[in-house]
Parts: sequence; C-alpha cells; structure tokens
Amino acid sequence: MTHQLRRRGRRIPMALAAVALAATAVACSPDEPKSPTAIDESSSLVGTDANNDGVRDDIEKVVADLPVNQETKAHLLELAASEQEVMALDLSGNPEATRAKAYDIATKQFALDCVPAGVDKAEWRTRSESLLLLILNTDQRNAQEESFNKLVDGRAFPLPDCGA
Repeated sequence: MTHQLRRRGRRIPMALAAVALAATAVACSPDEPKSPTAIDESSSLVGTDANNDGVRDDIEKVVADLPVNQETKAHLLELAASEQEVMALDLSGNPEATRAKAYDIATKQFALDCVPAGVDKAEWRTRSESLLLLILNTDQRNAQEESFNKLVDGRAFPLPDCGA
C-alpha cells in the first residue's frame, strides 16, 4: 500500500520521504561525510523535543545538517515549528476554539511564503517540501495534518505582507 501526503491540494507518495531524507542529509563537503539522521517514526504526533524549542529533535538535526545558509535553516525551522503546532493541536477540545487556533496556525504558515533576504525562493520551495515529507512521516501525523486541513478548508486567509 502506498501512503500519500496531501499538501495544498497535491498528493505526494510517502515513499519519496526516503529520497527527501537522502537529499537533505547531503554533506556540506565531501571531506566531512554525514550519516543520515534517524527520523522519528513513533506513534507520537509531536515526537521528541528534548530542548523544548518547538521543533522535533530529529527534524532539527536534519535542518542543521543541510548544506544551506543560516537564513534558509532558520526559515526551515520556522516551518518545522508551525507543523509542530499542527501536531500538538488538540482536535478533541472545544470545536470553535480548535478552529480558531487552526486558523491562527494556517495564517502563520501562509506568512512563511515570504522568504527573508538571503533565502533563495526556489531552494526554499524544494527544501520545505522535502522537510514536510519527513515531518509527516507516519499515518498518525498524516491524519492529523488532514484533520487540520479540513478545519481550515474553505476559509479565506489574508495575503501575507512580504514587504514588497
């Protein structure tokens, strides 16, 4: 059975997560080989965040190992933190409060489309899609993302002000 990730209307086979991991674990220099980071496949939605910085530890390590500049790493960590909020969202609580929180998270995610100075937009898109595959790497996490998307589906969001 092929697991798929639905992200912004597109379906991506979860088998690509292995390719994404290989692509993201590339060493910065051939003299410094890095072994691929073990990705948390536990049944926990949020995974382990030992330093309580709002990003799963395995994802933080993947980003740290990327051969990209610090600005790109920081922006990818913002994406990872927003997805961590999605994973931590309590869907069993008050429906209106849950919907409002989901809207706030989604608004922040749309703002991530404004790439800061020093971040190549094309590289950001490629890296962020790969990172999402790694973050949403289990059926439980994929289901949480689907539920989140249903909560915000059909809502209007303000266009982010990218300082144009």
